[in-house]
Amino acid sequence: MSAPACAEIRVAFIEAAPFDRFEIENRSLPGVAIVGVQFDFSSSVGALIFDSLSGGAGVGVSAAFQTVDGAATLAETPEIADGATQVVLRFLRFPAGARYRFGIDLDAQNSGSTRVDLSDLAGGAVAVRLSGAVEDTLMGRFDGGASVALGGGVCASS
Repeated sequence: MSAPACAEIRVAFIEAAPFDRFEIENRSLPGVAIVGVQFDFSSSVGALIFDSLSGGAGVGVSAAFQTVDGAATLAETPEIADGATQVVLRFLRFPAGARYRFGIDLDAQNSGSTRVDLSDLAGGAVAVRLSGAVEDTLMGRFDGGASVALGGGVCASS
């Protein structure tokens, strides 16, 4: 019997200019791949929205979705409507040990500010769908910090 696979994912937000960044890291053991990630800020303290269109729903500067870097491969570039609170990323390839970073503008509707405070993220949800050695969906919420850790801990025995 082989050693059990264990999933560990880290999702982080980085407030930056000219666009904000999200970083997704697959820190899992080999054989665990990420196939999808969903962000949902509809319940966030800051009433966060994706500001992807100049002159649209956001405040000040806007920025459309763009891949920054990483070893993961998107299945397709997501269409994110201006003012959306959710985005779904689907991956063709996102193996253990890989990282993916993307940029987009995120604005806090409750403050009218172009800058997102970490407290604004609280309540925002992240769901990560896995395949391979682990077939599961891990879910978590930002709790006022810049990152969400999913999975980890003791590996389940097979």
